[in-house]
Amino acid sequence: MPQQWSLKRPLLNRQRRKLLLRWEGISTIWSHGFGSVGRFAGGRNLCENEILGHERTPDYFFDVMKIAVISDIHDNTHNLVLAFGDIRERGVGKIFFLGDFINNGIARMLAAASIPVFAIFGNNDGDKAALTRTSLSEGSSLTLSENVYHILEEDGKRIFLSHYPDIALSMARSGDFDAVFYGHNHDRHEERVGECLLANPGEISAHKTGTATYFVYDTERNEITFVELEGIVSVRTDIVDEYSKEADLGPGKKPGHHLRPS
Repeated sequence: MPQQWSLKRPLLNRQRRKLLLRWEGISTIWSHGFGSVGRFAGGRNLCENEILGHERTPDYFFDVMKIAVISDIHDNTHNLVLAFGDIRERGVGKIFFLGDFINNGIARMLAAASIPVFAIFGNNDGDKAALTRTSLSEGSSLTLSENVYHILEEDGKRIFLSHYPDIALSMARSGDFDAVFYGHNHDRHEERVGECLLANPGEISAHKTGTATYFVYDTERNEITFVELEGIVSVRTDIVDEYSKEADLGPGKKPGHHLRPS
């Protein structure tokens, strides 16, 4: 049975509920930036009464004005599952992923998500043809851009997604966008460039910083809230740090140089 997403907080105001629910006879269709789907509560089409219940209390609820932005998963399935759980608890309506899958297994997990996921490529994605096939498979929640960047609009906000920081900064300076989000360097960041919000959610993989983070973007306020996940795992361990220090791994170093006899 599909996992069901519940909301443990009060109803939104009437304006937001109108954005969430469009009554069409016996079904509710959620229209969003990637097309139209009728997927509430694990993929079922539900009428408004079923969503809100007899006492107008929601059993299943997504806030379409809030978007989870994640980046740099790097095949860390454990931390991705933690992110899914946290996103579910917050009632977020969709996910943006800023690249670096590493392999198609991550794409398959994103494709099985209970809310829409929009992704761009990074520089560490693996078999892009396989990723694309997964995104196009029947019932997939994953929509995949053909590029390492993408322009879209959500709730009247012009948004630029980029894997790379340098492109993101240029787009933020252009004045054409309300928000610009990027990844690649694994360092979470937030600033205002003029009126534009420029932000990096950090990494899901936790292999650079030792933390797994993402942020929730509120399209109404054009603001973000960072989230640091608990219970994470990372391939960056004490033994790896010790080896890296001993090997003096840095720019210009030849692989295995520390293993050669002096």
